[in-house]
Amino acid sequence: MPRGASSIIDKYGQPMRASASAGNAPLSAYLASSATDPSVAAWQPRLESADSANSYERERISSRVHDLVRNDGWASSGVQKLVDAAIGGGWRLSSKPDWFFLGQTREWAKEFRDRTQSLWAMHANDPRRYIDYERKLDFAGLIALKFRHCCIDAESLSVMRWRDRGGMFATCEHVIDPDRLSNPNYRSDTEFLRGGVELDTDGAAIAYHIRSAHPGETYRGAQRAVWEPVERETEWGRPIVIHHFEPSRAGETRPVSPLAPVLAKFKMLNRYDTAELQAAILNAIFAAFLESPFSGEDIVNSMDAVTQYQDLREETAKRTGLKVDGVRINMLAPGEKFSMPQATRPAVAFAAFEAACIRNIAGAMGLSYEQLAMDWSKTNYSSARAALVEVWRFIAARRQRFAAGAVMPHYMAWMEECFDKGLLESPPGAPGFHEAPYAYLGCRWIGPPRGWVDPVKEAQGAQLRMESMVSTLEDECNEQGLDYEEVMEQRAQELQDMKDMNLPIPEWGSGIPLASAEVGGIDRDARSDG
Repeated sequence: MPRGASSIIDKYGQPMRASASAGNAPLSAYLASSATDPSVAAWQPRLESADSANSYERERISSRVHDLVRNDGWASSGVQKLVDAAIGGGWRLSSKPDWFFLGQTREWAKEFRDRTQSLWAMHANDPRRYIDYERKLDFAGLIALKFRHCCIDAESLSVMRWRDRGGMFATCEHVIDPDRLSNPNYRSDTEFLRGGVELDTDGAAIAYHIRSAHPGETYRGAQRAVWEPVERETEWGRPIVIHHFEPSRAGETRPVSPLAPVLAKFKMLNRYDTAELQAAILNAIFAAFLESPFSGEDIVNSMDAVTQYQDLREETAKRTGLKVDGVRINMLAPGEKFSMPQATRPAVAFAAFEAACIRNIAGAMGLSYEQLAMDWSKTNYSSARAALVEVWRFIAARRQRFAAGAVMPHYMAWMEECFDKGLLESPPGAPGFHEAPYAYLGCRWIGPPRGWVDPVKEAQGAQLRMESMVSTLEDECNEQGLDYEEVMEQRAQELQDMKDMNLPIPEWGSGIPLASAEVGGIDRDARSDG
């Protein structure tokens, strides 16, 4: 260093290096990796795997999220809206066996489909609720509960049971709180046991260790609970444990709640709402004040004067009976002043701040701001339609993956029972159910309708899509929660009824030939006689 030159030294007594802005080369190729830039220098997170990041903090996050959903209106409403959008009143089965792979015809596929759907309806909608191990829910209730767990815990857990209780089917499902899935006696994770999930050398789950009681149960004996290891499936492939989640990283065994990234914002918004509400209540309670001429020092030094003044105020109050046109004129004691404070709460920026927080939260939950806030005041058709399309894309993806991971295993176990009991049969020359299960299990699950913003415009759009052959009647019906074959059969039935009653036939049905004796395989004359 030249004589007489000076420099700034760091905490180790060494000259500090000049920044890139001073003309020197940058210390890092990327600003994101800089150890000296003030904006990121203090940001030093640990490099962790998916399981190491999730395992030790899942329990605390889970307890906070469940408390939030119980007590926060925005969180509770958001979760319920997701469940309603994805599950609604339940799902309907549309069986679609792979008749080509099985070497069969379309006629065989239609017969197999009709029988499968009829048998499934007997299982799913049995009023005795044998489909539920605890006999609380039907199929719609089961999948709604499991999807709700996915919205809150990011995972659902259930065990397929066998209970012959007098119904047509013994297959039933037991939904279990994911909090009960943990390592026996809360041991630390190992290479092959993580979060209660036992893994093989390939990293695939082979067994689940389920606690016999929830950790938060308070009844006698709950704290002496034991862990039951449950195999993932039987030796021949029948599903036993259904553990569904969508991994966010490779190697993830257990997820954390999707609400975790916005948990702090939820809590801060809740506190802000409460503080503003309390301030507004105080402003409403203390609406007016009477100001006395005495100061605090006067009251301490001269109690006699204060007593005399209070007597004067009492006499003044007795004399104030003056009225003008029925309106009372109040008179104050000498020295008193009447004042009404102007309410300043909620704060002017409260609505904008709350809206910004709700937008952030809605985005994390996969909802639009309008849906979560139920505020459509600034929405027109185009913006509402755009929001609906984006949300529908999110819901459709979640629903499809939920169907594959959480619903199809139950459907597979049930269909296996149908084949074992002879209620369904493999066609001659075709592979059996266990050889090619998906060939028989192929299906679509019809959920709740997407909904319409403008029924006229969207019905016209659906008609144009079908006429231009970029969509089908099945696709359009499925988006509205309908089975297109049932729609066509019902249309044919209605047209036949119109003809039988000599009612005018609508233009779209005027060229359709109808049979008066039989419609859709139903003998109308026999039906009317019986």
